[in-house]
Amino acid sequence: MKKRKNYAGILLPVLMGIALGLAMAAMIEDDADILQMLLGLLVVLASLVLQTAIHEAGHLVGGLLSGYRFTSFRIFDLMLVKDAGGKLRLRRL
Repeated sequence: MKKRKNYAGILLPVLMGIALGLAMAAMIEDDADILQMLLGLLVVLASLVLQTAIHEAGHLVGGLLSGYRFTSFRIFDLMLVKDAGGKLRLRRL
């Protein structure tokens, strides 16, 4: 039996990229300056980091409430790790 590909994981980022491109084109059309576009991009990136942190914190809280012990908390390539001595260390993957 042939395995079907999952296109949902590819489609959402592509659609988001198209929407961001259209929004930036609309800003250029309305004579927005480059500083406004860069500020908008910075806000989008900051909100992505914040949303990821909140999402991962939800996993952490759920795990702690269900009896798991804390070992690590990861956002992108930064990881907060509890070492053998019980100290928290910030590591990069």
